[in-house]
Amino acid sequence: MNARTCLRIAAVAAGMLPVADGAAPLADLPANSRWVVHLDVAALRRSAIGPALLERLSGEGPAAKLRAFEALTSINLTQDVNSVTLCGRGGRDEGGAVCLHGRLDVRRLTAILGGSDGFRSENHGPHAILSWDDNRNPARAVRQFGSFSTNGTFAVISDRESMVRAVLDVLDGEAPGLDKVAAFKSLDLAATNAILSVMTPDASSLVGDNPRAAVFRQARGIRLSLLSEVSRLLLDLDLEAATDVAAVQIQQMIQGFQAMALLQGAERPEIAALAQTLRVTAEGPRVRASLALDAASAARLLREAPERPRGNAGRENPAP
Repeated sequence: MNARTCLRIAAVAAGMLPVADGAAPLADLPANSRWVVHLDVAALRRSAIGPALLERLSGEGPAAKLRAFEALTSINLTQDVNSVTLCGRGGRDEGGAVCLHGRLDVRRLTAILGGSDGFRSENHGPHAILSWDDNRNPARAVRQFGSFSTNGTFAVISDRESMVRAVLDVLDGEAPGLDKVAAFKSLDLAATNAILSVMTPDASSLVGDNPRAAVFRQARGIRLSLLSEVSRLLLDLDLEAATDVAAVQIQQMIQGFQAMALLQGAERPEIAALAQTLRVTAEGPRVRASLALDAASAARLLREAPERPRGNAGRENPAP
């Protein structure tokens, strides 16, 4: 399972299945994980752009979908989901899982899944592992696996049963967690104000032969954090390259993106203004980059961004 697949599952899971507040300890994740993506939804709600985001979701289209979803599942997605954490063993074929923390109605969700094709339930220690066929894409049906905590605060979902079992074994103390792995100890999710955290100690092993990610073959560890401060959002990148030369090349690539964004100043002044805040340095094999956006500008961009049309919407009456 690759990151894109995990994000797709997370979107479904957040709408079907949401342990504790927004911060998820690494101790809950399997020790053989090679990458982690953590979205602290609770911190996002509290952040400088939280009100603007909720305002956006209160629009006619999004609000109707949220109400319909809540009527079906008893989950209020703007209040009941505290965090979404993705972890994986490696690349596309290595498996990954989505862990959700929040409040959910286990009985109701189990009943909904019970109506799915191929539904089964089997015990794994004190837990029930549910499985069902995801037939949303008839050409590519996928077997999904999941488990809920009995107190309705945690769910794990994956297209690999072994990943669900691995997460449950860590929660039960039967297997070590990711907090025991030295390479991940610097990622203390509970001690940061990060809305979004992304980390891998071995980026080069994850990108495979994807040409669009060629630069990451020169990288070892990557940590990306989106932080919320009182009056601004800060995007921080900390990257360890394979060599000092590779670090300079990555620095130059980032600076090239900055230059292209600045050239769009007349057409996209907000992008150019954001690019002006970019700071990037290379020292030895370490590359550090940061990008800042004041909260008022971020909120304005969020409010003014056009809603994405669905299907043929907006195409029936093209401009002459």
